[in-house]
Amino acid sequence: MAVPQSSDGEVIVDVAVQTDGGSAHIHTVLNDSSAPDEYAYTIPGVSPELQQDGSVHLTAGSEEISVVLGVIEQPWAYDASGQPVPTRYVVEGDAVIQPLDLSGDIEFPVVADPKVQADCGIITCTVRLNRATTRNIRDGAALSAIAAGVVSAFSGGVAAPAAAVIAAWLGVYGLITGRYYENGNCFGYKFLREYAFSPGYWYPTQVKKNTYNCR
Repeated sequence: MAVPQSSDGEVIVDVAVQTDGGSAHIHTVLNDSSAPDEYAYTIPGVSPELQQDGSVHLTAGSEEISVVLGVIEQPWAYDASGQPVPTRYVVEGDAVIQPLDLSGDIEFPVVADPKVQADCGIITCTVRLNRATTRNIRDGAALSAIAAGVVSAFSGGVAAPAAAVIAAWLGVYGLITGRYYENGNCFGYKFLREYAFSPGYWYPTQVKKNTYNCR
């Protein structure tokens, strides 16, 4: 990664990555006031979605099926005296941008630390379906196609035996899915990594309207 420098070659920003179990801290250190006041982070293969609490969900899939692959936790930044520096995330395309307000009485260096928490593939995965797909599950319609989409979201292709089992499982959950739908919400489920294709170990979850792809 290129390190921004001042005109005389002095390093004004240091960047380091620290891993911690299923998460990664990206330490961006602003050494003095000549450092840029915003930083962009991109993670290939995912779509960032800004949440109301300021965090960012990293998703993959389609309009029907949304899989959360990870979460960038709420942003923070502190100056050398331990005082918080105002900051937030802005999503533009596939980039997560962290602007910092350096207009106050700031004591350098300033540390900004996005924390990326891996959700799918490390601990658990969450699958969320849109309103139309939720309605189809309620009505018992197109279950094989939905199941094929679920498998494809994880494997990049369709595994027929797994899709057949998933389709049968979705049929069993038609009633609870109907309740979610009538509430204006969508159907989703969570599972541990090793049970990606074992519906007996999945846990239904209600996805609130107008969050993620629940539209």
